[in-house]
Amino acid sequence: GKLVINEIMYNATNSYASYVELYNTSTNTLSLGGLRIQGIDCEIGYGNMIGPTGYVVVAGNIPGYQCEYGNAEVVVAEYSGSLDNGGETIRLLMPLTTNTWQVVDEVKYDDDPPWPAQADGGGPSLQLIDATLDNNRVGNWAVGASVLYTPGAPNSVAASLPAFDRIWISEVMPSNTASFKDNAGEYEP
Repeated sequence: GKLVINEIMYNATNSYASYVELYNTSTNTLSLGGLRIQGIDCEIGYGNMIGPTGYVVVAGNIPGYQCEYGNAEVVVAEYSGSLDNGGETIRLLMPLTTNTWQVVDEVKYDDDPPWPAQADGGGPSLQLIDATLDNNRVGNWAVGASVLYTPGAPNSVAASLPAFDRIWISEVMPSNTASFKDNAGEYEP
């Protein structure tokens, strides 16, 4: 819960400028060595660290990243895969044993509503709003109106959000014609 996926530039206007940003929510320096990001085929080399409340980036192409954003010093790895422009699940994994991995963080982003359409090739990145809350909830992601992307820096949309409800409606049956009957023996929505 201390290291979170904080920003995703999945469909950059320059195809070489995609990236994933990680944020350290703790007040301690964390080692990144051996961490993997599943979905983009990235492993962060040993010796890489992230400072307290710091940001690092894994880039799709370091020269393309530098050309677009100018701060390649925050890049800790280059990934060999690609971010899916239609959405996908990316997972930050920590090695436990040789073949066992623990999920540190996970985000399933998409290019369909309710995800912000502007991030799908329009210029802005997906930015996490509140790093202390579940970042696998679409309600915790937005695009910046004036600052379109913030790799290696605080997100332009950062704010405190109220806690997400632990219970939410996950399924609705508006037309129940043959499933469950109520106490009166009638099929109700």
